[in-house]
Amino acid sequence: MEYLLIFLLVIVTVVLGKIGTWFGLSEVVGQLLSGIILGTSLLNVVEPGYLIHLFAETGIFLLMLNSGLESDVKEMKKYIKASSLIAIMGVLLPVIAFPIAFLLLGYNMQTAIFAGVVFSATSISITLAVLAEQKKLATSMGAIILSAAVLDDIIALVAVTLFSVFVGGGALGINSLLPLFAFALGIVLRKFNFSDKVGALSTKIGNWFFYPVFFGSIGLEVAIQGL
Repeated sequence: MEYLLIFLLVIVTVVLGKIGTWFGLSEVVGQLLSGIILGTSLLNVVEPGYLIHLFAETGIFLLMLNSGLESDVKEMKKYIKASSLIAIMGVLLPVIAFPIAFLLLGYNMQTAIFAGVVFSATSISITLAVLAEQKKLATSMGAIILSAAVLDDIIALVAVTLFSVFVGGGALGINSLLPLFAFALGIVLRKFNFSDKVGALSTKIGNWFFYPVFFGSIGLEVAIQGL
């Protein structure tokens, strides 16, 4: 039964992704909506289970691997100053603003600080998916955004680690490191002649199965009723 539900999730996600592009939106937007529609927020026909989680993690790995294969490290280094400034500001603003907002809403200091740390992290997988879809990964703008997203995630991972050590309530697991590891692996494989074949194969199976499961699973976790 779970396989049928996964198949349903993939079909709906692919279709809504294509519909999203017809309206001038990113394909990712439509894919995220599919999970919201099929999940507890609306129809409640698909629940995130073990297989969906496993396939979603595989989707993250392939997405980041392909991004590494398509990224120009020299171009990223060229704009390191600009991307570093963007990354630092992308961490500092949430770390300052969200704790203040949460304290004003009546939350305790520990929860407020953790909110700041959590919201400082960039969803690098979604960022890279949009850049790849728009064919911007190899451009100077893509290099800056990509470098900033990677640096932002590294800083956020360090912040979560420090929070878990000194305050508690946070954790740094393999799931947090997986995207960065896959991206680094893609950059390494880029140097070999067979990298084009690896990229073509992983992109094909990713686009038609693992990516839809990944983005759809994000929507499944959203509960509109609890917002």
